[in-house]
Amino acid sequence: IRFLPLYNYADWSPENPPAVAFPPGSNYRGMQVRPLPTAEAFLDGLFRKLHPGATNVNVLERDPMREMVEGYQKQYGQMSAGLRQIGIPPDHYDAAGLTLEYDDGGVRYRQGLMVVIVDARGGAFSWRNERTLALRAPAAEAAAWKPVLDTIRQTQRLNPQWVAQVNRHVNERIRMAMETQQYLQRVEREIYEHRAQTHAQIRHDSYLFITGQQEFVNPF
Repeated sequence: IRFLPLYNYADWSPENPPAVAFPPGSNYRGMQVRPLPTAEAFLDGLFRKLHPGATNVNVLERDPMREMVEGYQKQYGQMSAGLRQIGIPPDHYDAAGLTLEYDDGGVRYRQGLMVVIVDARGGAFSWRNERTLALRAPAAEAAAWKPVLDTIRQTQRLNPQWVAQVNRHVNERIRMAMETQQYLQRVEREIYEHRAQTHAQIRHDSYLFITGQQEFVNPF
């Protein structure tokens, strides 16, 4: 059983201004730049990363885990309403579970994977994986190992100080990303205003030239 860490990723998409300067694979404010995947696609990639030597892979079940998404929506409903009130799109959630069997190192395994993808692109150009879990046992013994792994999973205890530190750093990263977004918007606005002033001056000078006029007055 593996409890995999939460990672914050900077989203890459043509709609996001930072995407031009930070292509996929680069680093944006400490986050790897990576396009937002579906929860299923994330698990497919995670499996290949965890078990690159797996062969004869057979997917037994794909579960959208709607109850997990509903739980997140209920837990963060008040925060989402607050974000809407100040004009910031709230987070969106996508979850998935994957059950498969495969051969690895001469053993036939049964594997369970799950994840919740939190889409925070609306407010911070980022997304993250949460509750990422990987369980496996030899396929012939999976039925006997399942209650043991379920007990381990359901009785875990998190260190509250560690959780508080994670939340503090997540909030700090979101704040920095929002400041960057506001800076980029301000720069775009200033560029537009300067371009508009330049075009207006060009049009005015052209008008004076065509009509044979000039604004210059010789002071002597």
